[in-house]
Amino acid sequence: MALVKDYGTSTTNDINFSVTFAIPNNCDYALTTNAGKYSITVSLNKGQTVPSSVFMNCTVSVSAIANIVDVQFEQVLSGITTIKPKMRVDNCA
Repeated sequence: MALVKDYGTSTTNDINFSVTFAIPNNCDYALTTNAGKYSITVSLNKGQTVPSSVFMNCTVSVSAIANIVDVQFEQVLSGITTIKPKMRVDNCA
Protein backbone atom coordinates (compact mmCIF):
# COMPACT_ATOMS: atom_id res chain seq x y z
CA MET A 1 0.00 0.00 0.00
CA ALA A 2 1.34 3.43 -0.93
CA LEU A 3 1.64 5.92 1.92
CA VAL A 4 1.34 8.98 -0.35
CA LYS A 5 -1.45 9.88 -2.75
CA ASP A 6 -3.09 12.98 -4.26
CA TYR A 7 0.16 14.94 -4.43
CA GLY A 8 0.93 18.16 -6.29
CA THR A 9 2.46 21.63 -6.19
CA SER A 10 1.11 25.12 -6.52
CA THR A 11 2.54 28.62 -6.36
CA THR A 12 1.47 32.23 -6.42
CA ASN A 13 4.92 33.56 -7.33
CA ASP A 14 8.26 32.35 -8.70
CA ILE A 15 9.85 31.50 -5.36
CA ASN A 16 7.39 30.09 -2.82
CA PHE A 17 5.59 26.81 -3.45
CA SER A 18 3.08 24.66 -1.60
CA VAL A 19 3.36 20.89 -1.80
CA THR A 20 0.12 19.10 -1.00
CA PHE A 21 -0.29 15.38 -0.40
CA ALA A 22 -2.39 12.88 1.51
CA ILE A 23 -1.09 10.25 3.95
CA PRO A 24 -2.80 7.67 6.20
CA ASN A 25 -4.06 9.21 9.44
CA ASN A 26 -1.81 6.90 11.47
CA CYS A 27 1.34 8.19 9.77
CA ASP A 28 3.51 11.25 10.21
CA TYR A 29 5.95 13.08 7.94
CA ALA A 30 9.15 15.08 8.19
CA LEU A 31 10.50 17.62 5.70
CA THR A 32 14.27 17.89 5.21
CA THR A 33 16.53 19.63 2.70
CA ASN A 34 19.82 18.31 1.39
CA ALA A 35 21.90 19.45 -1.59
CA GLY A 36 19.06 21.56 -3.03
CA LYS A 37 16.49 18.76 -2.82
CA TYR A 38 13.52 18.49 -0.46
CA SER A 39 12.66 15.09 1.01
CA ILE A 40 9.37 14.33 2.70
CA THR A 41 9.72 11.16 4.76
CA VAL A 42 6.43 9.42 5.57
CA SER A 43 6.29 6.62 8.12
CA LEU A 44 3.84 4.91 10.44
CA ASN A 45 3.40 6.38 13.92
CA LYS A 46 5.13 4.49 16.72
CA GLY A 47 3.24 1.34 17.64
CA GLN A 48 1.41 1.13 14.29
CA THR A 49 2.01 -1.82 11.95
CA VAL A 50 -0.53 -1.32 9.16
CA PRO A 51 -1.38 1.93 7.33
CA SER A 52 -4.89 3.22 7.86
CA SER A 53 -7.25 3.36 4.89
CA VAL A 54 -8.32 6.85 6.06
CA PHE A 55 -6.12 9.55 4.53
CA MET A 56 -5.51 13.10 5.78
CA ASN A 57 -4.41 16.07 3.68
CA CYS A 58 -1.05 17.72 4.40
CA THR A 59 0.68 20.83 3.04
CA VAL A 60 4.27 21.99 3.35
CA SER A 61 5.83 25.23 2.12
CA VAL A 62 9.09 25.15 0.18
CA SER A 63 11.14 27.71 -1.67
CA ALA A 64 12.81 27.39 -5.05
CA ILE A 65 16.54 26.73 -4.83
CA ALA A 66 18.40 28.04 -7.89
CA ASN A 67 15.00 28.40 -9.63
CA ILE A 68 14.16 24.71 -9.05
CA VAL A 69 11.80 22.95 -6.67
CA ASP A 70 12.89 19.32 -6.38
CA VAL A 71 10.81 17.16 -4.03
CA GLN A 72 10.91 13.44 -3.36
CA PHE A 73 8.84 11.34 -1.00
CA GLU A 74 10.51 8.65 1.08
CA GLN A 75 7.89 6.11 2.14
CA VAL A 76 9.04 3.90 5.03
CA LEU A 77 6.96 0.77 5.61
CA SER A 78 8.02 -2.51 7.29
CA GLY A 79 11.65 -1.38 7.33
CA ILE A 80 11.72 -0.78 3.58
CA THR A 81 12.16 2.72 2.14
CA THR A 82 10.65 3.47 -1.25
CA ILE A 83 11.58 6.75 -2.92
CA LYS A 84 8.54 7.81 -4.91
CA PRO A 85 6.86 9.87 -6.12
CA LYS A 86 9.28 12.58 -7.23
CA MET A 87 8.34 16.07 -8.43
CA ARG A 88 10.48 18.74 -10.02
CA VAL A 89 9.52 22.24 -11.13
CA ASP A 90 12.04 24.15 -13.23
CA ASN A 91 11.11 27.77 -12.85
CA CYS A 92 13.19 29.64 -15.39
CA ALA A 93 11.48 32.95 -14.84
